Amino acid sequence: MLPRRSGLNLWAVLLRRQEKIKADRPDLNVVVTPDGTMVDQMIDPNRVRVWVDIVAKVPKIG
Repeated sequence: MLPRRSGLNLWAVLLRRQEKIKADRPDLNVVVTPDGTMVDQMIDPNRVRVWVDIVAKVPKIG
């Protein structure tokens, strides 16, 4: 069993969110974008960006 906040669990949550958006609005292009990434300033009414802040490593004491 994976820990509650493991990286794989967070990706699973992200994929479910992306699928939910596509189910509600199949006309939208869902783009997953890491926080801090430079993106274009073009407005696209058919695009929704899902901003994510990814922890590369699980913090540990020591």
